[in-house]
Amino acid sequence: MPFDIEKMRRIAQPVSEESRQEAEYRQENRDWLLKSAQIALAVRRELRNQGISQQELAERMKVSPQYVGKLLKGKDNLTLATIAKMEKALGCTLIRVQGMPDYQENAVRQTAMYVFSMVFGREMDAVMISDNHSRMYTVPQLS
Repeated sequence: MPFDIEKMRRIAQPVSEESRQEAEYRQENRDWLLKSAQIALAVRRELRNQGISQQELAERMKVSPQYVGKLLKGKDNLTLATIAKMEKALGCTLIRVQGMPDYQENAVRQTAMYVFSMVFGREMDAVMISDNHSRMYTVPQLS
């Protein structure tokens, strides 16, 4: 079937100014919009894994359920304060700063070393442990 240019011209509509502005906005802000969407997906995954509702997350964050719904759309320019609030409410890390040790992972290592030294009565060279995110750690002996 040949391409019918006349039919296309009859059904095609010009782009509205609003649509053009929206497309321009998405283009200009695509980097942080992508990161916002990725964080929203990570939060949704964590809610599902932990069996937590959006309502419960809102209560833990001390915000309205509507605000949580807005955050989970992945279209907001999230502040570090908001991300930290979500991390605290979920008990997980959503973002990491490259080159900086994750204080939660360090805390896991230190706690494991303490517990194993108490249980076995001696310091351990290394211990394999896992956290609630199914990650495995080799815990080096702490000095």
